[in-house]
Formats: sequence, structure tokens, C-alpha cells
Amino acid sequence: MARAGARGARDLRGKGAALIVVLGLLAVLAAVAAEAAWSTTRMLARAEGLAARMRADWAARSALALAALALSEDARHASETPYDGLDEPWAQPAPPYPVDGGVITGRVEDASGKLDLNSLVDPRGRVNPALNQALRRLFALLEIDPLLVDALIDWIDRDDQPFGPGGAEDASYVAEGRRVKNAPLDTVDELGAVMGFTPEIVARLKPYLWARPPQAAPAAVNLNTASLEVLASLFPNLPRASIEAFVEARPFASVAEALNALGARAPAGLRLSIRSDWFIVHADARFDRAEARWRYLVRRSGTQVVLVRAELEGE
Repeated sequence: MARAGARGARDLRGKGAALIVVLGLLAVLAAVAAEAAWSTTRMLARAEGLAARMRADWAARSALALAALALSEDARHASETPYDGLDEPWAQPAPPYPVDGGVITGRVEDASGKLDLNSLVDPRGRVNPALNQALRRLFALLEIDPLLVDALIDWIDRDDQPFGPGGAEDASYVAEGRRVKNAPLDTVDELGAVMGFTPEIVARLKPYLWARPPQAAPAAVNLNTASLEVLASLFPNLPRASIEAFVEARPFASVAEALNALGARAPAGLRLSIRSDWFIVHADARFDRAEARWRYLVRRSGTQVVLVRAELEGE
């Protein structure tokens, strides 16, 4: 009986140990299953987020296509309106357009109504004096130090001599482990890499500047679409009231008519126009929690509108 009791106790202990092992295995399996479920949930969430982002990107492309169509239609009616102005259909912001699960918004800016940063220094390294002074006046109007233009010139030109008291060649960037570019800007956002240009300064300048692709010929400034600030930088001797009256009276059908209304002469070294070839399309698409904000630079030649550059804003 004693031996039978001992065997029974050993059997119970063995069964208890086996039960503990089984429970341990179940706990491990439960943990693995929970981790797998969580990983699957995260993967599905990422996949859903990626799908929403892809939809937003493609929706932004559709806004670009609509903008290109509007610009092409405008060119087809050039004989009726021989100018590009802010009163035309392409210049009107489109209302938000709801689509299944999201919304699309878009607007078109005339790049030719801005000052072109890549016309500041020509391929031979010569600084355009008229644009140099216009940029300094624009900076001053926006309460930005005009000496930053010196650093911008050094960022673009190919020599190693600082341009003016605000110049910044390689020696100014050594502490940051980088060098000047010595080439035209790819985008206006690249100003953030130039010595002294803070994100706040770049944000204040962006509405008035653009960066022409270096391989393209310099573009004229469109007097019909240039902002009051750009016009004031081009015509510094005109009182603000005269420029405001000019803006209210636009559009004009010729440069001569526009200059006559301004009571000014064309600034030497800068080309003026009342038509435009370069435009910036802003396309914003949202699906679920995904958002895509694209900035497209397009060029119009005749009725053809060609995408030249695409930038994802905020990245």
C-alpha cells in the first residue's frame, strides 16, 4: 500500500509537471499568436495607409491634368485674349472636389509673375545687376536682410570669392561639413541650404520667387500677374498708390500699355511681358488620413503643356 501511495504521488507530481509544461506552452503560443495578430494589424494598417497615399498621389495627378487642360484651352483662345492675367479661368482657384473617400483641391500660379532666382547669375558667372537690385528691394520690403542676396549669389556662382559683405563661400560652410553648390538652384526650397536663410525666411520669400530650370532660356516677368511686392521691387521710384492703382486696372494687352499705365520705363536688364509660358500647379488630395500636396512646374508651348518638375511639399 505504501509503494502504491508513493507511485500515486509520483504520478500526480508527473501530471502536475506536465500540466505546467502544457500551460507554459499555451502561454507561449498565446503570446506568439497575439504578436502575430498585432503584426498583421500593423501590416494591414500600413497597407491601408499606403493604399490611401497612392490614391491621394494619383488624385493629385488628376488635378494636374485638369490644370493642364485649362491652360491649353486658354492658349487656344489667345486671339481673343492676347495676354495672361489673373481674370482668366486658369487663374481662379478650384473649389474642393469631393471624390469617393476623399477630396481634391487645386490652383494654378503664374511662375512668370515671380522673380527667377536662376536668372541672377548667368552661365558665365556674371551677376545680373537689375535682378540683383530687385531682389534686394524685395527682401527689404519683406523685412529680410538684403545682404542675404550676397550669400545667394555665392551659392550659385562658380568662383571662390565672397560676393559683398554678406557673401558666403566654402569657408562659411566648413563648420557644417558642407560646401557651396556653385550651380543654379533646383527649387526655391533649396534656399534653406544657403547660409542665413532660415525656414521662416524661405516661407516668406516663396510667394514671390521661382527657380527656372537651368537649361531653359530666361523668362520675362508678366506685368499682368506680378504681385504688388514684385512690381515694387522692379519699379522702386513709383509710389505704392500708383502700383496699387495699376494692379486694380489690369490686365493690359501689351507691355507698352502696361508701362504707360504705370508711368514708368522698363528696367534695364530685365525682360517684361504680358504673357506667360511657365506655371506652378498646386494639387492637394486627401483620402482617409493620407494627404498628398504636390507642386508641379509646367511649361506651356502653344497649346502643349509639359510637366517639367514635381515636388512633394513638406518632404
